[in-house]
Amino acid sequence: MHKCIFGCFRSTFRKKLGLHDDMDDTDHHLIALLLQMMEERGADFTQTFRQLGEISLTDLRNPEALNNYWSLKKLSSHVNYPAFTEAYLTRIEAEKGWLQIPYFHFDSEYRNCTKGNFLFKFDKEDR
Repeated sequence: MHKCIFGCFRSTFRKKLGLHDDMDDTDHHLIALLLQMMEERGADFTQTFRQLGEISLTDLRNPEALNNYWSLKKLSSHVNYPAFTEAYLTRIEAEKGWLQIPYFHFDSEYRNCTKGNFLFKFDKEDR
């Protein structure tokens, strides 16, 4: 039961971070680091994950770009933020074959716009 609970926990947070493959210890460290930073900086839980889905990966280390993402801006002041971004980008790179594509969706009923990233799996032959 213990492994099932932590496996489900990791699975949920992997999805929130846009990760697909299970890398047990690496994922555990990455998730724990992010949650620690969020708690210590008072970053909003929902907005942090939403903004991680919206921001381009190259902008995670760009202080000017972070001005548009208030929750990530809070995190960026944490001493461990550079270590987190390095670990997160390395972890994403480890998932070779996934492509991040930005999208926008306008919902006319609620008159709002959603921005995010689709992740597509492709084979090396598709390149």
